Amino acid sequence: MTNELSTIDGKRKYLSEEELERFLKIAGAQERGELRTFYLVLAYTGQAAVQWKP
Repeated sequence: MTNELSTIDGKRKYLSEEELERFLKIAGAQERGELRTFYLVLAYTGQAAVQWKP
């Protein structure tokens, strides 16, 4: 794993502040607790950008 901010083809590996806020809002609205927890783990570990396409 590298510490690069973008992939080899130029895609960002992170969310902007606005994208993160939107992701957290969607995550918090999930009815299923396990999904809500999963999405929040992705967000707070920095993996959300890799998993989610805004």
